[in-house]
Amino acid sequence: MDTTPCEGLKNFTDGLTDNSGYMIEMAQAKPKIEAGEDDLFIIDIRSETSYKAGHIPGSVSIPLRELVDKLDSVPKDRPVWVVCKMDAMSAYATMILRTHGYPATLVLGGVPAWADAGGTLETA
Repeated sequence: MDTTPCEGLKNFTDGLTDNSGYMIEMAQAKPKIEAGEDDLFIIDIRSETSYKAGHIPGSVSIPLRELVDKLDSVPKDRPVWVVCKMDAMSAYATMILRTHGYPATLVLGGVPAWADAGGTLETA
């Protein structure tokens, strides 16, 4: 039996105590995104339509319903940040990624928080 998912779930739940293991506030995330720090890989898990209507510059569209099928397109050697409109959906995606060994972090507030903080949204 492959124990990787069980180990990934344990790693994820270990980070729930203080949330530092898998969450970051937009106030801390925005300057890092803008500066291009840490070679971040940002996944926008909203629908393709929502992504095209306005997304964080440099983010990649992988709708949540397609995430498991597209895991091979996500790098494991870079920090992976997950954004959406709802933190609950980002939490699901972050859990999926971390369960499979990806260094995933949920960016609280997602795309709306980015816009509220004055971040520019790209379209199409």
